[in-house]
Amino acid sequence: MKKVSILIFTFCLILSSCATSKRAQQEVSITATQWKLITVATSSKELKPSEENPVTLKIENNQASGNSGCNYFSGPVELKEKSLKFGDLASTRKYCMESMEIENAVLKALSETDNYRIKDNKLELRKGSQTLATFAIAN
Repeated sequence: MKKVSILIFTFCLILSSCATSKRAQQEVSITATQWKLITVATSSKELKPSEENPVTLKIENNQASGNSGCNYFSGPVELKEKSLKFGDLASTRKYCMESMEIENAVLKALSETDNYRIKDNKLELRKGSQTLATFAIAN
């Protein structure tokens, strides 16, 4: 009887730890999370940022801020349920030849975004059903 009780307890413990892990994944929020770009789509291809010039995004208190590969940006954001709209973003104006293509693509994606989805701890900025940019949680 004692062995059966221990076996049942162990089984319940394993099941509850799986449920906790799944719940933790669902609790990722678009706000108060530092995001790092994985890919951004252009009309002809997908671009990936270099490790030397990471692209970041943070949304908090109705404000977006981050680095678009070379320059820093910030500005208002409207967030309602799964609807997301970036307002006019202010940006520094450095010129970085090696990252201008991705920077322009990122800023364009932000301006076109009208909704988002978080799936497998990845943030997808979308226009309708089209994914414009994909971010992962920054370390």
